[in-house]
Amino acid sequence: MAENGFGRSGLGIGGLGGYIEPATVPSIEALRRYEKLLDDDIVCRVCGASMNFDGAMFTTGGENICDDCV
Repeated sequence: MAENGFGRSGLGIGGLGGYIEPATVPSIEALRRYEKLLDDDIVCRVCGASMNFDGAMFTTGGENICDDCV
């Protein structure tokens, strides 16, 4: 097989087949921020979108119904 500069996998020099993403370990502060977001979150009763994680807006409907579903 002729070497074409893309390696054996064909995905660039060296290929992506041997790449392993290093594990990400969150800090204690990051876990606390995430828990606070979960505690303060509002989830739409109709579509299930959340204010903190999906960007749903809750300004006009009240009763946990997002603006898109009102």
